[in-house]
Amino acid sequence: MSNKLVVRLPPAIPPDLFNQLSSLLGKLSPHESHESSPNWAEKWTGWGTVALAAIAAVTAGVAWVQFTQERDARKRERIEQEKARQHEQDLLEEARTARYAEAFTAATQRWNDRPMRDARKKIRVYHDTIGAVALRDEMEAKRVSRDPEYFEMLMVMDYFEDLAILLSNKSIAFGMVDSSLGTTICQYWTIWQPFIALMRGTLGDQHYDPAYYAAWQRLAESIAAEHPGYLPWQF
Repeated sequence: MSNKLVVRLPPAIPPDLFNQLSSLLGKLSPHESHESSPNWAEKWTGWGTVALAAIAAVTAGVAWVQFTQERDARKRERIEQEKARQHEQDLLEEARTARYAEAFTAATQRWNDRPMRDARKKIRVYHDTIGAVALRDEMEAKRVSRDPEYFEMLMVMDYFEDLAILLSNKSIAFGMVDSSLGTTICQYWTIWQPFIALMRGTLGDQHYDPAYYAAWQRLAESIAAEHPGYLPWQF
């Protein structure tokens, strides 16, 4: 028997199997393993971005809710203020209406008092008998002689002047006066205009009060403007 050392070589590896093993080992190499490990920095960055976006959305939602609540509160406040103003206006209107009614009632009572009715009757008789111009001369004579009848008929003129002053001070409504006494105011102004012109010093050499019954005149003109033809006099 021979004592030679016999070395047995492994059988040759087929090329296809060698290529498959090489590819598998390459995938398990440290380099490839490092490349396939998670990138935590990128992941944390992504999560942080998502968290910030969520916080921003929540903040925007809270801000929107606060905005709508404040807007609705301001709207309710404006509505309440408008209601308060309207209520105040209603109260003022009610007070004004009551004041008008009271003043108108007092004026009506004064117009229908017995002394006023007697004075109006005398004025009508004078005017229908002698006319406005002759009534002017008669009134001037009574004024000079201090005839009580002069002051009696003057009471009617004072009534219209007082009524006009109430109207100018907004103590009575124009519509009330116009509806109740509009025609009468203009008729009496036509009757008394010659005497008033005399007392204002616009006729002859008389020089008295240039503003004599000026409020009554303005009232008569205002009524005539609403109802053309009420005043035959041009003044």
